[in-house]
Amino acid sequence: MELENYLAEKDLEKVLKVYSKDQIVEWMTSVGPNKRDIVLRFIKIDAEAIKRNPAWRRVTGVMVDTIRMRERYRAKLKFLDQQAADLLGRIRIRADDVNADILGRADNVQSAVNAYLRGELADLHNQHADLCVQLADLCSRRAYNFPRSVDIDADLLCDQFADLFSPRTDLCTQRANNFQSALDADVRGPLAENVHSYVNAEIRCQLACLRGQFACLRGQLANNVCSSVNAADVRVSLTMMCRLQTAANADLLRQLADIRGQGADIRGQLADLRVRVADLRIQHADERRGRG
Repeated sequence: MELENYLAEKDLEKVLKVYSKDQIVEWMTSVGPNKRDIVLRFIKIDAEAIKRNPAWRRVTGVMVDTIRMRERYRAKLKFLDQQAADLLGRIRIRADDVNADILGRADNVQSAVNAYLRGELADLHNQHADLCVQLADLCSRRAYNFPRSVDIDADLLCDQFADLFSPRTDLCTQRANNFQSALDADVRGPLAENVHSYVNAEIRCQLACLRGQFACLRGQLANNVCSSVNAADVRVSLTMMCRLQTAANADLLRQLADIRGQGADIRGQLADLRVRVADLRIQHADERRGRG
């Protein structure tokens, strides 16, 4: 183009005679960066002539405004990229903190449940020992109170007591099985497997204690009141354990719902930021195509 040759010759008057101000501005805004360098070099060399000519001042202003706008968009895009990087870093840190908090709370709940179950087992053992002492004392008093003149068939009496306690042994076993089925249906959550195994071990221990107690009663003179009291205490203890586990599961489910809600909010913020960055990149690309 002849305009480039005129500019290369640094002949300002010849350029103004051949081309109008609008033609010069249009050429300045349509050429690529390499050809604009010719104009910039000319402007630097003939600065006094540019100051005297309004047309060249307008061309210079267009060039400066374009360069400044491009630099502003670059700085803004860089700032948004930095914001996105910072937000991603905070999201990763928050996710690590949430995971650590979940694991810590699960360990605390598990330790609390195990401690409670150990305490309940110790109470049951103490109750069993007290009942055995009461049973021995009762047997001694009843043996002493029998008239010496009465002829007692000890074997027949023991068989009668054994027949009396056998249905109660089956009833306790059936109740333990029913409780285990209900526990299997209710226990759901992060501690289900550990608590399930521990409760199974506790129930087996309790059933073994009950069977040993009934075996001892078959060979002694006792009544079914002691066994009924012992079975009632076991049933109350098992009911308390089941309620504790249900409350712990409900608390864990509420915590999980809160964490999921926080994750959804963070993902929404990240999506909004990505949309803003994409819009700015599209706008920047459109401007580059318009200037090229």
